[in-house]
Amino acid sequence: MRPAFALLGLLLVSPSRAEDTKPASAAEVQCAIDAGVAWLKSKQRPDGSWGPCRKGENCYLTGPTSLAVFALSRSGVPKSDRSIRKALKWLRDFQSNRRLRSGSRTSYEYASLVLMLTELNKSKKRVKTTRNRHIRPVGSRFTGDEWRWMIELVESAGYQWRQERDVVDAMFASLAARASAREGYPVGSSRWWDTAVDLRWYQNPNGGFPFGDGLTWSTGETAAGLATLLICREQLALKKAKQPPWLDDVIKKAYAHLRKHFDPRENYSPNPPAHRYHYCYLYAAKVVGTVSRRLEIGSKDWYLNGARWLLKEQKKDGRWVDRTCIKPRDVLGTCFALLFLERPDMVLLVPTGD
Repeated sequence: MRPAFALLGLLLVSPSRAEDTKPASAAEVQCAIDAGVAWLKSKQRPDGSWGPCRKGENCYLTGPTSLAVFALSRSGVPKSDRSIRKALKWLRDFQSNRRLRSGSRTSYEYASLVLMLTELNKSKKRVKTTRNRHIRPVGSRFTGDEWRWMIELVESAGYQWRQERDVVDAMFASLAARASAREGYPVGSSRWWDTAVDLRWYQNPNGGFPFGDGLTWSTGETAAGLATLLICREQLALKKAKQPPWLDDVIKKAYAHLRKHFDPRENYSPNPPAHRYHYCYLYAAKVVGTVSRRLEIGSKDWYLNGARWLLKEQKKDGRWVDRTCIKPRDVLGTCFALLFLERPDMVLLVPTGD
């Protein structure tokens, strides 16, 4: 059991936080994670990838594999594990094949690869930023090949989401930039973060964020938009860069909207089918909670309520199935469930009473 689960256990079984069902214990959460990890590893294809993604299907080529490795690593599976080594080989081979790579150019896929690489090579503490991005910083755990790989991916993720005009992609791109900055990559130019923070132009008058350009808001998109804004504010502060005067107000407006509609059981939208990607919505809520260091979104403990719902939804074989997303629904559902449940930064969170 991870050390953070000692505190997590106290919070999960606290009677004052119970609502209409019995809270999950820390042991139950860990068992759910272990079962999800075992199922995910069992579904890895012989070539090292996760899928399937066949020609003509509405799915991503590298996304499920890099996200699976990211989720496994966050759940405690070491880089030396056979499943991770096989997946890295498949991803490297895919990356070197230009014909295949041309069909896998989305910010979600670029960012997932960055999150995977930074998690696999995560340093114990923040690495001092390198002056030359082509030179690995002192203290980095990256190999030379992996560092060069990340250089190509970070800026591609940021560029691509601005072409796609998708709020969730903006969150993934910002998470990737944040993770690489921690490992010493020079993403600190205010130009990058200023561009990312211009997400405010997507925000609806009520504070919510839409799926795509001009579509109806959903709680999940609002959580993703708010997460992106919080990351941008955090990174601007770390780099001692000037913060736009309107940023705090935009964040407050988005948080008020999320606080009003937050419910782990449903990615609500007044105009379905915009309420898609339920499990990704939960992950976005987690990013909001951890970056802002809040235990609650509104009056709800976001982790306690989300974990309770996920444990109820887990299948007997250990998987989770997000029927609101694209294929492979079980692989993606399981990845996002594991990413939500894993909680090493619990001790950083504080009750806010809001």
